[in-house]
Amino acid sequence: MFDLSCTMLLCSDRTVKAGIVRKGSWVVAGFLFLSSATSLSAESDPDSTEAEENVGFGIAPIAGVTYSKETGVMFGASASFFYKYPKNLELRDTSVTAALVYSLRNQASLIVRTDLYFFEDDLQVESRTAIESYPNSYFGIGNNTELGDEERYSPTLLDVKLFPRWRVHPRLYLGAAIRFLGVDMREVEDGGMLASGSVPGCDGGTTTQIGVSGMYDSRDNTLYPYSGLHATWSWYGGVKGVGSDNTRSQINLDARLYIPMPFDRHVLAFQGIGEVRSGKVPFYDMGKLGGLRLLRGNFEGRFRDRQLWSTQIEYRLPLVWRFGMVAFGGVGDVADQVEDFRLNELKFGVGGGIRFAPSKKAPVNVRLDVAKSKDDFGFYVDVGEAF
Repeated sequence: MFDLSCTMLLCSDRTVKAGIVRKGSWVVAGFLFLSSATSLSAESDPDSTEAEENVGFGIAPIAGVTYSKETGVMFGASASFFYKYPKNLELRDTSVTAALVYSLRNQASLIVRTDLYFFEDDLQVESRTAIESYPNSYFGIGNNTELGDEERYSPTLLDVKLFPRWRVHPRLYLGAAIRFLGVDMREVEDGGMLASGSVPGCDGGTTTQIGVSGMYDSRDNTLYPYSGLHATWSWYGGVKGVGSDNTRSQINLDARLYIPMPFDRHVLAFQGIGEVRSGKVPFYDMGKLGGLRLLRGNFEGRFRDRQLWSTQIEYRLPLVWRFGMVAFGGVGDVADQVEDFRLNELKFGVGGGIRFAPSKKAPVNVRLDVAKSKDDFGFYVDVGEAF
């Protein structure tokens, strides 16, 4: 069995880059969405429960064109390959997603994500590999940077993260954390902060880190959860001279809670994020607020530093047919040291958006969000929820 549907999409952040519209910039996109899920039992019994669940291997490809002031015309393509088990087996879906973006300004990005399960879900392998040659913006370090301080830089990077984990409890996985990051700074703005040579990482660099990681997952659905808790944490460190330019370590925490409301398909979602770093951290690997997923309404990287925390809340509800809407808000901040955080310096972002489900079989939404911060504004189009 195949499920085919068409809609208008915009490819997005970290799968396929999306646009954020700031003062005077705009985005135009037209996309074709094709999703197919092959039933393992359709040939023998088309009316069986497994056939109705659309179990088996499937592929969801996306392709399109975008335009923004910062990037010019961009072409993107993405494909998710997945395997869906029958519900009675109570096994997790496994997936691999690959995305490629190219612009007329010679900007390119290739990202591959995996969320694989083996041995009846006892082993999970989560990974993210990114190869990018992508101009970006730098405003300085700290939580008091100004929009007028923006300068452009062009890095080429390879970023690999690998988290093999073994199940120690029905919903708890523990394992290793492995990371490699290599950055070549191809171009910086003449006379800018990065060109001065005083910013950590302004010449690029190499980082190799190993450590431990964990995941707790009680969500009822990994793509669009209505209830449950999903939490991940990791610690990894590297030593100067052993695959790294500097000795440093990092702790990451990400907790997401989904609470079903008394009304049909209404969900209240929470997210809390913390990042703690020690040692000499290059600017390109510091915690960054803003963008498509974290504190929308702020330009990504406008506020960056060694330490970061943020929390956001989102209310999701259906409208008509396959349309829905959300309202969201969040606060957060960055600082050099944990003790430097101040309540009177919090950054915020509030907004709302529309959701559209291209396929009845796959619970994946296309989202269009509008968000406002203190002195900036963001317009986002993405595939999948922010968290």
